Amino acid sequence: DNVEPDFNVYRSTTSGGPYSFYAAGIPASAFVDAGVTNGTAYFYVVTAVNQGMVESLMSSEAWAIPQG
Repeated sequence: DNVEPDFNVYRSTTSGGPYSFYAAGIPASAFVDAGVTNGTAYFYVVTAVNQGMVESLMSSEAWAIPQG
């Protein structure tokens, strides 16, 4: 978890990006992506946004392949 108040989520179907902006203002480091297709690999990075609306650098990449 980060002490910053919000997170932005970026997503790609290619490892290493390019990443597209996906969600803003996520209040915690737990995020559920309901808009996925089973069997497709998704790659995610997040940024922290502080109270001054300054966005951090992107995190390390995380990935998942949903299996409905």
